[in-house]
Amino acid sequence: MAVEKIGVFVCHCGGNISDYVDVEEIRRQVAGMEGVEVAGTNMFTCSDAAQEEMIGLIRERGLEGIVIASCSPKLHLNTFRQMARRAGLNPYQYVQVNIREQCSWAHTHDMASATEKAVRLVRSGIARARLSQPLEQVVIETRGAVLVVGAGVAGMRAALALADMGLSVHLVEKSDRPGGAVAGRGALFPDGAEGAALVTQLEARLQERANCSIYYNATIRSKSGSIGDFKVEVGLSDGSSLNLEVGAVIIATGAGIY
Repeated sequence: MAVEKIGVFVCHCGGNISDYVDVEEIRRQVAGMEGVEVAGTNMFTCSDAAQEEMIGLIRERGLEGIVIASCSPKLHLNTFRQMARRAGLNPYQYVQVNIREQCSWAHTHDMASATEKAVRLVRSGIARARLSQPLEQVVIETRGAVLVVGAGVAGMRAALALADMGLSVHLVEKSDRPGGAVAGRGALFPDGAEGAALVTQLEARLQERANCSIYYNATIRSKSGSIGDFKVEVGLSDGSSLNLEVGAVIIATGAGIY
């Protein structure tokens, strides 16, 4: 069932957005969309005063979902989810649209086009909010082991970091040696280290970790399970199989040369 009462709030971001995007025009264009009960603007939507105002509107107008058009959700996703929760709204029926990094900062030379793009993004956010479902957080028990597929530099560094966190690490490599493409490189940016020397150093560090196992000439035969509890069958070089139970899988199989 579609959400019928949505509040849309567009942020000026103290000029970071409104200097290059017509915030009032966005509000005007989306105010009449199906499902939009309230459409407003704020100078700083993340401020305490603006949050209290939105909480009041959510309660007074019986809003079932909200769309906030502001900065990157990396900054305030949790801020607005907590605000929605305080207002009695399911936090997963809040949608954040990034019109700062994706519009105002990206198109400072063309306000009309930046505004048009922002309107389209906000409309998409409204459509998403209308189809949103109330969710609840779940706690998943996870195994303290990780499978890393690929023993290139990325896979080796990931394995080291995980091992140093105290997790059991299984590093699987299809070839008979580590390093991937980097092993055959000469001097590397930024310090001029030789590729082979870097790989040798990383391999030595991995071998010092008692909680890290490396399998060469190995392949993944099958995988089942879900986040926190994967069962993986690894084919070894002698034809036998190794059955692993891990909480996460990192794919670090590298990339082809263009």
